[in-house]
This record gives sequence, C-alpha cells and structure tokens, in this order.
Amino acid sequence: MTQIMNMEPMIDRSVVEESKNLSFTFNSLNAFSEDAVVRCWFDTVSIFGVELGKDLFALEGDQARSECNSPTAAAVLSAFDMAPPHETGSVMFEIHVALTAANKNALKTAIANVRKGKATDNTIVFGTPNESQELKNDGKWSFFFAPKQGLTLIPCDPRTVDLEIGNGELLGGTTADAPYTTITGFNFVIDGTTWKEVAIDVGHDSSSDKGLYATNNVSAAG
Repeated sequence: MTQIMNMEPMIDRSVVEESKNLSFTFNSLNAFSEDAVVRCWFDTVSIFGVELGKDLFALEGDQARSECNSPTAAAVLSAFDMAPPHETGSVMFEIHVALTAANKNALKTAIANVRKGKATDNTIVFGTPNESQELKNDGKWSFFFAPKQGLTLIPCDPRTVDLEIGNGELLGGTTADAPYTTITGFNFVIDGTTWKEVAIDVGHDSSSDKGLYATNNVSAAG
C-alpha cells in the first residue's frame, strides 16, 4: 500500500470556522484502491423506498484487498456540496452503486411517482460511512465526512426532483448484472424531521483535528 499523505485536507478547518459550503469531490474508484487516497462510502442506501444492494467490495483506507472478503458498501460517495446554514438550503451529491436492471427500473418508477405526488417515500437515506477515509498529515487514517447513521435527504420540490441515473459500467473482470452506476442529485435538503442531528462530524488536517458542520438554523416544527 502506497502511503501518500494529503498536504491539503479534503475539508479545511476554515470551512467550519467561516461557514463556507461543505463541498468536496474525488474519484469514486479510490474506494477500491490500496493506495493512500481519499474515499468515502456507505454500507446502506435507499432512494425513494428502493433499497440498493450492499454489493461493492470497497476498502477502508488502511485495508489491504486481501482483507476484504465480502461486500462492504452499497454506495460510494464522490461529490457533495451543501450550502451553509445562513444560505438557502441546497444539497448536491454524486454516488456510485451496483445497479441491477430491476433496481434501475424500480428507481425510474419511484422518481416518476415522486414527481406526480404519488410516492409514499420521497427520502434518500444513507447508512453508516466508512471510518478510514483520509490519511492525515500526522500519518494516521481518520474521517473527513462522517454524518451519523441515517442522514436523510429530500427534494426541495418533489414535482421537479432532479435525480439523474447514469448508464453504468462493469468493473474489473466482473460479469455480475449490476453495472457500477452514477446517481447524481441536485436541489435536495436534509430532512430535519427524520434526521435529528444538528451538525455533521467532519475531520480536518490531523486525526485529532475534528469539527462540527452545522446543518440548520431552524428547528423542525413540533
């Protein structure tokens, strides 16, 4: 495993201190590499009621390929942008999943139902993120983006929900009928009625340099 420490953290302390956008992007394929590159993935994800399979053999940053003997992730995160609490709420995200034809069709139907106002579930729910996401400048692995389990997003306007499903591609020598597919969402917000946390745990330059990124300035109505 090649050890290359990040000179600049994915989330600088100034992002929290100056209430900048919580924003980052990187190659999703990092999640499958033994090199010391950033990665972030979730063990589960459901989109508008469609549970996507835990089918990806994603690695922790300090993990060897030989140590990963079963699937670990349902979704790999590669981009995220969230407006700070003093601006109009907006979340953009890009994830990558192993998407079967059946789940792809189910997602398309679910998206259409959300737009028509016929959906019983208009949430996107993420499970638990991996722990060793970034090699810090003190030579230790830690997280840079670690929302508590169950981070829930909802569209700003369900009628015009902007969720794009890519074509997908096969990884390595796999023949599984579940192409590695990009799903991108725009104009979402955190559902404060479901996810009760007031901040997202973030990590900065060193493994001990941690912070809290506030997620709202308004309490959900009781």
